[in-house]
Parts: sequence; C-alpha cells; structure tokens
Amino acid sequence: MIDGDVTRAFEAPSGAEGWWAKLARFGSGKLNYDALLEETTGVGERAEAYFYEGGRRLAQGDEAGARAMFAKVLDTQMVNFYEFAMAAGASWASSPCARHR
Repeated sequence: MIDGDVTRAFEAPSGAEGWWAKLARFGSGKLNYDALLEETTGVGERAEAYFYEGGRRLAQGDEAGARAMFAKVLDTQMVNFYEFAMAAGASWASSPCARHR
C-alpha cells in the first residue's frame, strides 16, 4: 500500500501529459508496468521504466525480480542517467559477492 503523502505527491503531475506524468501515474499505482513500458518512446524512457519497476519489485520483497530489472537498466547503456548509476550500485549491493565483503 502506498502512503497517503506519497500518493498526494504523485497526484498533481499524474493529470498532466508527457513522460513525467506517466511516471507519476505509475508511481501512484494508476498505471501498471506493462502499460508504462508501452508508453516509452526511446531507450532512455525504457531505462527509467525498468529502474522504477525494479524499485517497486524490491519494495515488495522480490529481490530476484528487482535484480532482473536493474540488469535491464544496465543493458541500455544509458550511462549518464541517474537510474543507470543507481542500478549499477543496486546490482553490486544485492550481489552474493557484496554480502561477503
């Protein structure tokens, strides 16, 4: 369940048009992942969709699913994107090797 403050933060932009509005609708639960992915128009938007779906899966306790999404972000090679950097860090943090350091 999404906290009320978080939901309210997504409500204003979710009524607008454009990619950020679609991300806001996804973040508020009004747009599912498959629909968000269909709305992407380029590799950068796909990287963002993969990343935020990975975050959603991680929050739900699906670590394997989150890792799979973060790997898809890295596959995009969008190295200048915040989501790429965060996915790279998350991939290391959740790897078996990182747990034994």
